[in-house]
Amino acid sequence: MFYSTVDKYTVSITTDPDEITRELARGNFVAHKHIDGDQNRDGQAYIAIGVTDCGHGADLLFEGWYFPGPLHGCHPGVLIIPETATVFIGIGEDAYTYSMAPIELIAKESAEAGFWYWSRYGNTVLMCAELELSAWSLDGKRKWTHFVEPPWHYSIENDVVSLDIMGGVVLLSLETGGNIKIDE
Repeated sequence: MFYSTVDKYTVSITTDPDEITRELARGNFVAHKHIDGDQNRDGQAYIAIGVTDCGHGADLLFEGWYFPGPLHGCHPGVLIIPETATVFIGIGEDAYTYSMAPIELIAKESAEAGFWYWSRYGNTVLMCAELELSAWSLDGKRKWTHFVEPPWHYSIENDVVSLDIMGGVVLLSLETGGNIKIDE
């Protein structure tokens, strides 16, 4: 099991179903989300993510089989926003946000064609997926989404997202996702 700490939160992650069986037997969690999947599906992968603010046992336990997995370039990701007690989990073709105080699901949204990663810019969290760039509030609500197509990448300067999709650049407001026109 891998552990990492962000502020007062400890995140534990394993890809071994036997390790989580021991955690489930202890029963030290408040919320348990099991994602259904077929472990025999090609490219399917197992993950268990525990989040706690006290250090022993998971207060939030998120586990199961998902697709697409690492064989398809899609790795799970966790981002914690301590000041809002919000956990962002991206996995397979889904994005979840949870409140840790109290523990509850805030949102479950799609991550088109496979989750890539989370990143934070001030008061905005960006989620990158194979076919999507989306922005979220720090309290876990999706603000906007923009279709993309590989190859794509972005940069941010002065709250403007410069989104390069297959060589064509679009400028978006980080806050609203609306197009920004440059006066020539």
